[in-house]
Amino acid sequence: MMSHNISLQQVRYFLTVADLQNVSQAAEYLHTSQSTVSKSIALLEKNLGVSLFRREKKKLHLTEAGERICKKWKEGLNYIYQGIDEARLFSGGNETTVYVGVLDTHNPNLMVLPATTFFQKRFPKYETFVENARGCDMSRNLYHRKLDVISRIQYDISEWQKDVVIQEIVAQSPLVVCMSKRNPLAHKKNISWADLRNCRFIVGTSYRMPYYLPMIERNCSREGFVPVISKVVDCASSMIYNLKGDMEVFICDKFWRDYGNEGYVWKTIKNSQGWLMMEYRKDNYKPEVEKFVESVRDMIMNQTGEPVIKL
Repeated sequence: MMSHNISLQQVRYFLTVADLQNVSQAAEYLHTSQSTVSKSIALLEKNLGVSLFRREKKKLHLTEAGERICKKWKEGLNYIYQGIDEARLFSGGNETTVYVGVLDTHNPNLMVLPATTFFQKRFPKYETFVENARGCDMSRNLYHRKLDVISRIQYDISEWQKDVVIQEIVAQSPLVVCMSKRNPLAHKKNISWADLRNCRFIVGTSYRMPYYLPMIERNCSREGFVPVISKVVDCASSMIYNLKGDMEVFICDKFWRDYGNEGYVWKTIKNSQGWLMMEYRKDNYKPEVEKFVESVRDMIMNQTGEPVIKL
C-alpha cells in the first residue's frame, strides 16, 4: 500500500541520485554513507509503490515513473527554495543578495574581498553575503542552495561534481610545503616531491578533506614512495598548529591564509600546480549570480589581461 509519509531528505537523496546516476557518488556529495542513500531510495520506492531506477552499464537511469516524479519534485523544491529566499528578507537578508562561500583557510585579500568589492561597485543594487567554512560544508550548502557561489581549491573537488556544478579556474598557484626551520630541507633552494621522501605528512581527515591525501599519495607515488602520515587533523586550518616535529610537513598553496608566516619555512614544490576554483550550480538562474560570475571574470581580465590570476 502506498504511503505519503515521505520526508524532504528522501526527496533530496532521490534527486541527487537522479542527477549523478550513481549511489556512491550521491552519498559522497551528500556527506553520508552509501547504505544510507540506498536504504532511503528503497524505502521511497516501497512507499510510492513504483520502481524509480533501472541499472544500465554501471549507471542508474530513471524509469518512466522516476522521470515524472523527478520533474515534479524539482519544481516543488524550487518553490521551497524561493520561500527560503523570501524568509531571508524577514531576517535582514536581501532578495538581490549573492551568497558566497569561501574556504576557512583562504586568504581573503587574494580573491574574495576584491571580487565582492568589484561586484558591488559595478552593480550597486546587488549585495553579497560571505561565509567561510570547510570545503565539505560549502559543498553541502551549495547543494542545498544556501550558497550561490563558492571558492575552493581544485584538489578538494571530485570530477563527478561537474555533473551538477560549473567549475571555473580563477587563480593559479604552485603547491607549497610548510615545515619547521629545523627541518634539514629548510635550507635547500629547490624542493621536489622526491625530496619529501623522508618527511612525515600532516593531512586532513577523509571526511572533511576527501581528496587531499589522495593528491599527496598520487604525487609521491610518481617518485616511487608512499608518504608517511604523522597526524590526521579534522580542520585544515589547524595543520600549522600541529607542525611540531623536525621532519613534519604539510602541503598547501599560496592561497593559504597563513602562507608566509615567519615562524615557519615555506618552499614552492617544483613543477607543481594548484588552482583556485569558482563553483556554482548549473541550475541556479538568479540574475545576480550570473552578474557576479561575469564580474569575477571581468575583474581578473582587468587586473592581469588573462583569464586567471597567477601567483
